[in-house]
Amino acid sequence: MAAPYNQAMTSSVPILQLPSNQPSESVTPVFPPSYLAQARTFNMNIKDAVQSSEVVAYTLSVNNINAKVLFDYGATRSFISESFVGKLNYEIELLVEPLFINLANQEQVSVKSIYPRCKVEISGYSFPASLIPFRLGEFVAILGMDWLEKHGAQIDCKKKKVVLKSPQGKKVEFKGQK
Repeated sequence: MAAPYNQAMTSSVPILQLPSNQPSESVTPVFPPSYLAQARTFNMNIKDAVQSSEVVAYTLSVNNINAKVLFDYGATRSFISESFVGKLNYEIELLVEPLFINLANQEQVSVKSIYPRCKVEISGYSFPASLIPFRLGEFVAILGMDWLEKHGAQIDCKKKKVVLKSPQGKKVEFKGQK
């Protein structure tokens, strides 16, 4: 069984915060209000994404496998398709508390696990990603605000252009599918 996820999903939104003055074995987890915040995502297809002025779609390498990825600033968290997770070659980790996902159809779904050590390759750079397994439509991954903020993303949805800062501090720019 995997250990609870105890690292930050982003630099500003921790999932689990442990007091630094005590060893982690004897600590009761402290959950910031942002942890229990609800996340949302869309179940969009490629055609909708290409026509939308609110998202950018692109085929990228996720854990060294080509995958259809959606960059969505309307999604508060980042997701990976449940049908793709068998290809990740990483152990899933349990969230300390469930995360509630609000879908566009007003349905609410609870998720309890995460893949915290995924990598997304863009222009020769490896970007770490903490991805929540979820039933997605045609996309393998949705990179939401947690990931976009962490990498300083600027998205021009009309031009289908994304500008990021690599973990090495380099500016990375690419155009999504039109």
